Amino acid sequence: MSIVKDANAHNSVSVVIPTFNRSRLLMRALDSVAAQTWPGHLECVVVDNASSDDTQRSLGEWSDSNPEIRLVARRWPVNVGPLENWSRGVDLASGDWIKILWSDDWLEPEAVGRLVREAARSDAGTVTCAAIHHSADGRATDMYANSGGPVTPRDVISSVVESTAHLPVSPTAGLIRRDCAQEALHLARVLGTCGQRVIGVDLMMLYFDVFAGGAAVHLDEPLVHFWGGEVGDEDPSITQTSRLGELRTCYDAALYQLIRRFDVAVDPDLWALLRQRSAESRLTRQHSADLLAPPAVMWRRPGSLFGHLRGQISKARAARRRR
Repeated sequence: MSIVKDANAHNSVSVVIPTFNRSRLLMRALDSVAAQTWPGHLECVVVDNASSDDTQRSLGEWSDSNPEIRLVARRWPVNVGPLENWSRGVDLASGDWIKILWSDDWLEPEAVGRLVREAARSDAGTVTCAAIHHSADGRATDMYANSGGPVTPRDVISSVVESTAHLPVSPTAGLIRRDCAQEALHLARVLGTCGQRVIGVDLMMLYFDVFAGGAAVHLDEPLVHFWGGEVGDEDPSITQTSRLGELRTCYDAALYQLIRRFDVAVDPDLWALLRQRSAESRLTRQHSADLLAPPAVMWRRPGSLFGHLRGQISKARAARRRR
């Protein structure tokens, strides 16, 4: 869908909303996009993954109620899976920047403007922000509101591996370059089952440019709202339907891919903790070999912790072959 407010602005933003059977919640998300105060070029792309509810009718009614907004929808005749749906949404976008918005979440009116201005001020390719999580019982909890400032790969790894959760993993809480979003979604296809279920893909999208060496900033201002869901929701979120161990395994695998892709140096203590967590998970041997190898440079460094680990793994594999 496209909402154009100022085609002459230097920065253009595409809000991409993937959806499936969430017509009621989708309207709230769309209302929050229409309420943005940023005067620049704002486009909203909604990709409907073959919903069987009244999503298309609701979109038509919403468009009629908002005649000042140009709305263009894309609905696939068959369900293509969430990863492909996300990819198609980003490919359809024309903005320089991507603002992912899950169809059950919503934005503060100043969200896009604040993120774009910070990206320009800091010359950053990624800007993340604090959020407010809403539970079905009415509770509202601040998230990621005490860690403003520059973001490095070590910060991201620490947040996930040490379970401090001081940085968001959902791109709903961020603004990213469109080309980086496309590359991250392409890389995510190596995640196998995790990728198909898009667990960890959100982290790869949000921090791809950070691991590539780009500047990033986190704002401690809550500019987005996360919906925690309730019984009977049209399409429960992935975090609601996944086991904690599965989530941890997939996010660890996503981290490994980013580290390997860009040969990022990692503190030995964090590496050891990450490998310990991975060893405790129930990854298949194929996933373990494919996803959990450290970066090539560090892996082959003589006398390093990783060189020792490499030797131990080689011995173990040789022993298995002799059985």
